[in-house]
Amino acid sequence: MNNKFLRGIALAAGIACCSLCLCATPAVTLSAQAATSETAISPHADIKEWRFKEEDGKLWKRLWNASTARWETDWIYVRDL
Repeated sequence: MNNKFLRGIALAAGIACCSLCLCATPAVTLSAQAATSETAISPHADIKEWRFKEEDGKLWKRLWNASTARWETDWIYVRDL
């Protein structure tokens, strides 16, 4: 009887200790600097746009890389207007 009683007390103490450890841990907070640096958006791919021009009744297009600020292609004829 004494052995079962001691095991019960040890089990209850262990459960109480574990529950206190789980409940007493503070929530993780980020500093303002860490929070803003993690939420900043940084593209991994280049941003490319088609640019169009009309010249002598013809439509032309050229691919512009906005990330590197340079042209990707030569002028390409699209169609007559």
